[in-house]
Amino acid sequence: MTLLITLIVEFAYSVYVGTNLLYNHRDGQRLSLLASSGVEMAVKYLRDYLKTVRYTTFNATTLPVGPIVPSNGAAQEGEDNLIISIRDENAKFNVNSLISQNGKTNETALKCFKRLLKRLEINQDIAFYAADWIDPDREERYTNSEQDAKNEKLFSTDELLQIKKLTADDYKKLLPYVTVYGDGLINVNTAEPPVLYCLSEDIDEGLAGAIAEFRKKTPFAITSDIQKVAGMEHIGKTLIGRIAVKSDTFSITSEASGSNMVRDVLVTATMAGSKETVLYWKEF
Repeated sequence: MTLLITLIVEFAYSVYVGTNLLYNHRDGQRLSLLASSGVEMAVKYLRDYLKTVRYTTFNATTLPVGPIVPSNGAAQEGEDNLIISIRDENAKFNVNSLISQNGKTNETALKCFKRLLKRLEINQDIAFYAADWIDPDREERYTNSEQDAKNEKLFSTDELLQIKKLTADDYKKLLPYVTVYGDGLINVNTAEPPVLYCLSEDIDEGLAGAIAEFRKKTPFAITSDIQKVAGMEHIGKTLIGRIAVKSDTFSITSEASGSNMVRDVLVTATMAGSKETVLYWKEF
């Protein structure tokens, strides 16, 4: 009798575990598909939006997606939820711009990055280490360290953590203001003050704030419009060719949740006309 009870309990437990694994797999797959659908929704939104505007003015936005209910429209306990967030990558400084297409150091971008690091109270030498890390020439130009280098463009911002002297805390401070995607042009309609500050040594925190205040009332329709900001009459001319007023590269976060589970899809895409190119895709 004891043996029989033991077998029954073990069988029941195996069935319980197997069933839960099956349900977890099913729910995980459902949420993954839902999160991926959220990315498609965001891409369509961006495609349609960019067709209708001459310039972009949002740094970050969240699409209004409510709880997901069954196809019959009836709400149920434990319904799925979808949250879609979009961020403008052109509002950030592109670390890959430290090295020009010809493999030489972009001194203008290097100075810009140093100013950004200074503004964030991060060691400015990191700009030199980052340039050496990306530089396709294996000879280190700025440092004498024996640090291994990638010697090519960064694929994701996570790779910045491999750069010498950039601590995890400094990385967190830097992350909202840097990217590795896009053409290197900074959208002055969407860039945060620290990024505006880094554009020129003649832009102080006051001028960066003035630009941010000006665009709230009157967004920049063309790049030369930045000269309309008091104090930017001459400085603005030096920025032409380095700034933009319309963005084309965005990061999308699609989070699907339900059944005590969460699935996230992170995507970065460039929107070129009616076609989009996915630069990065991560699901977890």
